[in-house]
Amino acid sequence: MEKTEIAKWEKTKTQFLLRNTESGIYYGRAYAQGKEVWKSLKTDVASVARARLSDFLAELRKVDCFRAPAQSLRARLHRKRPITA
Repeated sequence: MEKTEIAKWEKTKTQFLLRNTESGIYYGRAYAQGKEVWKSLKTDVASVARARLSDFLAELRKVDCFRAPAQSLRARLHRKRPITA
């Protein structure tokens, strides 16, 4: 008897945007400095996820890929920022 494996990640129509099928939470996945970078977008609403994905990608583009070490990238992505409306 074969066991069917359920995919944990669901592709979306939006590039770099994936959804966890178990929790329903959306994640952004991109590459920076030759490494794969994942970030939880902390929402299960597709339209909100797309807006947060664009912010995540803009933050990745700000990092100077030739001078900034990988730890600097991680620190920039996880720094605390005030919530703006």
